[in-house]
Amino acid sequence: MGRIVDAFRAGGEAVPAHLLDRLSPLVWEHVNLTGDYLWEEKPRLDVNGFRPIPFTL
Repeated sequence: MGRIVDAFRAGGEAVPAHLLDRLSPLVWEHVNLTGDYLWEEKPRLDVNGFRPIPFTL
């Protein structure tokens, strides 16, 4: 999440620090509501070994 906040701030977006305390990563995104687990075989990674951030400014 820190990389996303840094990207927003670098793009000129205001990200109030007091709101960051209330955020948590989405840890159930890979689970369907039916309980099936969905994992990618090989996640795409950038040159630094991170998954790409799925947003644009």
